Amino acid sequence: MSGIYRVRPANDYTIDELKNSYLWFSRPIGFKGDVNDANIGAFITDTDAIKRGIDYCIPDFPYKSWYERMGHTGICCFTSEMPDSKTIKKFPKCTKSQCLCIEYNKEMLEEFFLNHKSYPIYPCFNPVVYDTNPTKLETCDDWSILWQKDENGSLYKTIPGILYEHPRECDTFMRMLLTRISSKFSVQKEERIILGGCNIPSHDNDLLGYSIPIPENAINKIAIYPNVEEDYIDQLKEITSIKNKIVLLKKNRA
Repeated sequence: MSGIYRVRPANDYTIDELKNSYLWFSRPIGFKGDVNDANIGAFITDTDAIKRGIDYCIPDFPYKSWYERMGHTGICCFTSEMPDSKTIKKFPKCTKSQCLCIEYNKEMLEEFFLNHKSYPIYPCFNPVVYDTNPTKLETCDDWSILWQKDENGSLYKTIPGILYEHPRECDTFMRMLLTRISSKFSVQKEERIILGGCNIPSHDNDLLGYSIPIPENAINKIAIYPNVEEDYIDQLKEITSIKNKIVLLKKNRA
């Protein structure tokens, strides 16, 4: 049983998330950190091959409305490893280590979202790619962007090729853009569940994100960092579904 981790600040929002057993998917406007994270428009500006390919296929492409639709994407962030007391301070809202780390059953979440009647998601977890210039994709000419790189070499594709190949290739391209962020955040070792397209519950501009209910038993344990206040820990212990899964971490000796 492999785990996947979610770092959360010790606040009322996290209490609500645990009490009502859901995951919070933030829209890009609610992100804290890099302003270009999940900013689709930045890729169009910084990678000429993308705009050139779109304009070739669809000369009157409605960029403004596309940006607006993509702005409703929901993203739930996880980390592949539980951060230690030093690393945790580099996570959003955790500079004082007043936070907790929730370990989820990764296979259970993957199966849950794969078979979800309203929000089927596959692949479920998407590893983040860290780059010094994340919105500028590598190209080999005026039309081709780096699609895949492994021990066998590099594969490049054009935007017309992606659009005409198969709808799933377009989905893969969108996931590629939504999982590239600045290398200054690489310590977070992030993986993301992305809620997009027809899976988005509402396109209400006033919403900052979406709560998606998950099974209560998807949580393996909850690690509480030493600087979390006692009264907050008491609130967590009052939540029946998690009270036996709480682990208090000890302070490291100087």
